[in-house]
Amino acid sequence: MTELRYLPSAWMDESIPDPEEDPNSFIHRAGDNWFLRPTEEDEDDENYSQRLQHGDIVMFDENRVFGDFTLIIEDDGRWLTTTHIPAQANCFRLERENETIYHSIDDLISLMEMKEGEYSIDAYWWSDYEVPLRFVAEGETARFERIEGTAQ
Repeated sequence: MTELRYLPSAWMDESIPDPEEDPNSFIHRAGDNWFLRPTEEDEDDENYSQRLQHGDIVMFDENRVFGDFTLIIEDDGRWLTTTHIPAQANCFRLERENETIYHSIDDLISLMEMKEGEYSIDAYWWSDYEVPLRFVAEGETARFERIEGTAQ
């Protein structure tokens, strides 16, 4: 199984910052203030910046990346992959292009009008639920804490 990663739910869009294994990676300090920001330095802070205060609840989506696969489409329309794709996968892209994201391989093939041949696809999973984490600031340190009784 691949590592579980997190991304603030409010950031889910066609183009997103990289999810992180540790939600605390998104916590940044500027002076006396704490912010929720992507870890990448080149991200546009205005689009993905949220001031955090002790006790704030931030919703996160969970993610697993399964990697690249070779998709073979037969002349009769049947398809197979050269290696097993985990059943948990619910997002598939052709050649890592975000404009080609579909929720099944059948949809990818049909809607992209793919013909007989070999194709490079990747597969990953996004949760269909949000995980609430509480922001805790104590002096010079800050972290997210899971709220008891929520999905894991």
